[in-house]
Amino acid sequence: ILEIGSGPGMNFKYYPVGTILTCLEPNHHHEKYLRENLSKINRKIKLKEFVCGCAEDLSRFKDGQFDAVVETLVLCSVTSTEIVLQEIKRVLKPGGTFYFIDHVAD
Repeated sequence: ILEIGSGPGMNFKYYPVGTILTCLEPNHHHEKYLRENLSKINRKIKLKEFVCGCAEDLSRFKDGQFDAVVETLVLCSVTSTEIVLQEIKRVLKPGGTFYFIDHVAD
C-alpha cells in the first residue's frame, strides 16, 4: 500500500495485519512521529519505506507498483489535483484500489 500524506500515521490502526506500507509525506518532521505511532499499535504492519515528497511527483515509484493507494485529506493542499490523480492511477496495479477521504469538489 502507498499512503500519500501519511502525516504521523493516524491511519495505521485501520490497516490489516500483514500490511506492507510505503508512506509519502511532504513534511519530513512527521517521520519521527510516524515511526513512534507504528511501534505503538498492536498490529503487524511493516513500513517498507518513508519518502519525503509531494503527491504530484510519484516518479520514484514504478508503474503498477501498488495494490492500493490511500489518501486522506490531501487533495486540498496540492497544486494540481489532475496530476495527482494521474500519478495515482499510474502507480496502481491493474485492478488496484484507490481509497480516499477528501473535502474538495473538483
